Amino acid sequence: MLKVSRKAGGEPEIFHSIQGEGVSMGKPSVFLRLATCNLACRWCDTKYTWDWQNFDYRSEVVELAPEDVERRITAYDCKHVVITGGEPMLQQTELEPLLESLAADGYSFEVETNGTLIPQPAILSQIGQWNVSPKLRTSGNPEEQREVP
Repeated sequence: MLKVSRKAGGEPEIFHSIQGEGVSMGKPSVFLRLATCNLACRWCDTKYTWDWQNFDYRSEVVELAPEDVERRITAYDCKHVVITGGEPMLQQTELEPLLESLAADGYSFEVETNGTLIPQPAILSQIGQWNVSPKLRTSGNPEEQREVP
């Protein structure tokens, strides 16, 4: 099961929009916002995906089978998916069947990640673009979380 963040109305945070960041800026995309993160950055604008001290997990996260996520993604007339979070690489094993199935239908993917987790080969082969946001000293994370060899 994939842990997907919820929108304000309770629906899974799977939506169509225009990519507003990076080299894909302006590209129509389907966004899949996954929950959980291995860091705790001070400035994070999606703390509801991981900060269970201040947000209720049951209210903020829905667990969905990969087939259900695929159905929601394919409901949009758009073959580019941005996987964001939280930290998507925490759910690599759960993402694998979803990516394989969508890729077989001609979908392309980019992942927004903090870059602290090494992608598994099956995931690495599916992702066309990695948007990596390194965490510096000012992130509020200890050095052992910021710098992973």
